[in-house]
Amino acid sequence: MWKQIALVLWLSVSSAYAQSEDDFKAATVRVGTSSSWCSGVVVVKGRELAYGLSAAHCASGEGDTFKVYTQDGDWGNARWVRIDHKVDLALFLMNSEDAPNPIPVIGELPVGAAWISIGHPGGDRRPHVKVLQPSGQHNHHGGRNFFLVRSGHFAGGDSGGPAFASARGVSGVAGIMTHGQDDISVCAAQHKQVVKFLSDYESEMAADCRDCWRYPTKPKVPGPPTTGQHGLPDHLDSDRDRAKLIEQLLKDVKSLKEQNTALEKKLYELATSPPPVEGPKGDTGDRGPEGPKGEKGDPGEVPEEWETRLSLAEKRASALDRENQKLLELVQNQSTLIQSCLDKLDAQPSEEELLADFLKQIPPRRVILTKDRRPIKKNGKVVGVKEYAIDEAIILDVRDLIKQK
Repeated sequence: MWKQIALVLWLSVSSAYAQSEDDFKAATVRVGTSSSWCSGVVVVKGRELAYGLSAAHCASGEGDTFKVYTQDGDWGNARWVRIDHKVDLALFLMNSEDAPNPIPVIGELPVGAAWISIGHPGGDRRPHVKVLQPSGQHNHHGGRNFFLVRSGHFAGGDSGGPAFASARGVSGVAGIMTHGQDDISVCAAQHKQVVKFLSDYESEMAADCRDCWRYPTKPKVPGPPTTGQHGLPDHLDSDRDRAKLIEQLLKDVKSLKEQNTALEKKLYELATSPPPVEGPKGDTGDRGPEGPKGEKGDPGEVPEEWETRLSLAEKRASALDRENQKLLELVQNQSTLIQSCLDKLDAQPSEEELLADFLKQIPPRRVILTKDRRPIKKNGKVVGVKEYAIDEAIILDVRDLIKQK
């Protein structure tokens, strides 16, 4: 009886229990084949079997086998036992002798927790630590926690790796990485999605692994308290102390019985009382005063990937504007050239002006021929062009000379 009392008291004691970064690295594993690598984390380990989490898009199918590698280079065979593509989560089991020490899922997500994630980017054998900054949620796979990568290397191969949360001495697995942008942002399954995913499969786990994959609200102590000569804690090693403890336990039992009796009485009254009868509906009351105006909300945050898409769209629009400007300048140059040609055509002299210029270039002593091609004389001597009036006959003769030339 004393040993039973000591066991009850030991289980009722709680103290902070948090793991180190080395513990997180040891629990993170590399899963897959030589051609396709992902990450995962062992969350519970029994006497014979151990269970781990990864991403659904890393799993080939339920019942398929694959290899799991630890950071020390040890490996073991594993098998996918549950895959849910809606939340992008997968569960695998392996022999406990091949599995590292587990890191369970945190019982309740602490407010203001610090976040890190660990994985094997590019299938690297060494686990890489990423420091994460929470930045809202992403509408993907039923809602993802969205993080910015503040330090560390994130890339393909990190999928399925754990996201750890830690605050006030409590830490554990709080999400599973599913996708993101290299070294920029990470999306991870939410804590509530991980808990529901494991809870739905818990009944099919090995008996010594059920309800052991998560920490309780108040973490358990690392080990049992010190004992006295009777195998009990030091503060219960005397008859007087044990008598006080028994007296207090009897009072607690009596109080619990009284509460149980009161609850049974209340349930009986609810079960035997007639259902309430709904009366006639009353008149609508006057409209109440208008409430105060709400405060202005904070500006929304644009995810990094949307900012990148917006930047690419702006660059494409700028390139199109430059192309349009070049085409406009080309059209303007062509228009200017065409107008210049038209102006030159308009500036061409008429046929009469060309003929006059031609005649002016004839030497003064050249003989002018008439239409019948005879010299024209005046006062018995040959006259030049400058001394002779140009009439229609002479113009026609000159045209004939041009044609003959």
